[in-house]
Amino acid sequence: MPYNYNPRARKFVNIDVSSNSTVLSGQSETVTITPPSGKVYSIIRVDEYCSPPSGATTGTHSFDNRSSNPNRTIVYIENAYSGVIQLRGISPILYSRIDPSDTGLFANEVIHVAITNTSYLTITYNNNTDVNQAATRTIKFMFEEFDELP
Repeated sequence: MPYNYNPRARKFVNIDVSSNSTVLSGQSETVTITPPSGKVYSIIRVDEYCSPPSGATTGTHSFDNRSSNPNRTIVYIENAYSGVIQLRGISPILYSRIDPSDTGLFANEVIHVAITNTSYLTITYNNNTDVNQAATRTIKFMFEEFDELP
């Protein structure tokens, strides 16, 4: 996806799509980030955090960060029912499983993502535990914005 890079006209965009709605046991919640038409967002920093579901005794919970075009997982971070999930900057901090499984490849996947209004980013929180998740899911991104070339 070609875009116009002008280092003198750098613009950064902070987007917070955190959620505090309850995610039922076995359910998920998806948020979408779509740049304005004609713009390209390149990921600079990601902050995702979720405490474990209170009272859970089994299962896992996770964040699945996906590109819409092509439809694929960019990075996935999971922890057990009793663990915190945390992704800070471009590095996984607290987790039991990540994909890609190598932290260097994980970081590389994050910083090489560019999205447009037709190739957007979705972040899905999956609650595969035995209780509802009422804790806030912190989901914040810093992007560098470029003009998309025709």
